[in-house]
Amino acid sequence: MSGQPVLAFVGSVNTRTNPIDAAARLHAALAFDGDERRDYRTWTEALRRFIDQADTLGALVMVSGVVLKFDAGRRHRALVQSGG
Repeated sequence: MSGQPVLAFVGSVNTRTNPIDAAARLHAALAFDGDERRDYRTWTEALRRFIDQADTLGALVMVSGVVLKFDAGRRHRALVQSGG
């Protein structure tokens, strides 16, 4: 793409690449490890930082809309329908 920076990890793996090697390449590009994870009080803070790093790297980041935290004392959360 014209005017866009080249991302070294894009296209660096394919379906024949060993999954462990592919994960290691992405891990190196993201530079997010257990030591950095321990800098955050909760896993959600660490996840947010991980997502931010991936986004900054230029990776397409998609986040699920699933509720990841239950309300205190509640195991289910009602779905709210909006619109018509």
